[in-house]
Amino acid sequence: MFNYKSKSGHTMYGMYYRPHNYQHGVKYPTVLFVYGGPHVQLVTNSFKGLK
Repeated sequence: MFNYKSKSGHTMYGMYYRPHNYQHGVKYPTVLFVYGGPHVQLVTNSFKGLK
């Protein structure tokens, strides 16, 4: 987990996960997920991966 101050002075929070076989110096693809707020249902009883 990490946090930083935005230009407007707000504290922004984030988390990153490394692959289980992470190797230093190797480039990996990045997935960015933006939390849309309390009005967005993110938890469901389903799998949201590729079909």
